[in-house]
Amino acid sequence: MNITNTAIREVKIVNPDVFHDSNGFLIEDFNLETFGKALDHAVEFVDERLIHSGRHELMGLHYQLPPHAQEKLVHVTNGQTFQVAVDLRKSSPDFGKWIGTVVSDENRIRFWVPEGFGHGFVTLSDFADIAIGVTKAFDKESERCIRWDDPALEIDWHGIIAPRVSLKDLEGKLLYEAQVFV
Repeated sequence: MNITNTAIREVKIVNPDVFHDSNGFLIEDFNLETFGKALDHAVEFVDERLIHSGRHELMGLHYQLPPHAQEKLVHVTNGQTFQVAVDLRKSSPDFGKWIGTVVSDENRIRFWVPEGFGHGFVTLSDFADIAIGVTKAFDKESERCIRWDDPALEIDWHGIIAPRVSLKDLEGKLLYEAQVFV
């Protein structure tokens, strides 16, 4: 497993190891112990969510505030998505900056969204099946959402300019009015 930093160092791309032999190949998709060592802290997933999403459906930008702040590991089992993480830590030099990458069943990468970041995605294929491992359980009271189209963020959703967005996500806050991390 190869773990790569992105332009925002805390957001990671996890590439699986592929082993070929005369019978085909074996993929070690993920190793929790290796991953925790690379992050320099133990990771414990308490829940995994499965999402089935249609073409150009967009979800996000979601996060939970402390003490229920989550870290997320996103994996696409079928289809193709564009995953985005936005730094929501006011004390960070990267506050308000975003990182995005294509995650699909073909590239098999996993996208790590650390605590202090908002997360969203748009489906690029006809549909996608997405698995999201989280380190804290869902807590309605600490749940927050920033609008996917906030002009302050200037997120390029992989060229999708008119995605389908849920009513809940349309009611998200703009960054300047949102409750974020210290």
